[in-house]
Amino acid sequence: MILAAVLTLVAFALVMVETLIPSFGLLGLLAAGCYGLALVEAFAVEAATGWTFVTLGVVLFPLALFLGFRVLPRTPLGRSLILEPPKQAERKSNPIPIESVGRAVTDLRPAGMAEILGQRTDVVSAGKFISAGTALRVVAVQGGRVLVEPEEESVS
Repeated sequence: MILAAVLTLVAFALVMVETLIPSFGLLGLLAAGCYGLALVEAFAVEAATGWTFVTLGVVLFPLALFLGFRVLPRTPLGRSLILEPPKQAERKSNPIPIESVGRAVTDLRPAGMAEILGQRTDVVSAGKFISAGTALRVVAVQGGRVLVEPEEESVS
């Protein structure tokens, strides 16, 4: 019974380490083998002991995955794999106001790039082709979508 408990804990540790170290499934296979041997040992003692270890595995292994993924972002490998959210200062705090004017940097077919209020912005024309260099006016801002028209059309 002690061997079954030790093998279960080793399998638990291997599953947790599998989430932290890229082993391409090798540690997971070792964990499955350890757990399989633990079940064989537990069922050899008594059927009730075997079923106790099965229940223990059903609880422990999702817990091992959960803990591994909680620790992963704090490891050097995890920090290189997982992006951090942008800082508050990096987020766009001032949306482009409606009726702002600017100039198309690229052709808008209907999407493209424009310079509005001194900053380059992805924009969408109101369904028309607009060539680069054309003066633009912002007619709507919906979330991150900036809708523009050529300036002479929006004035009329």
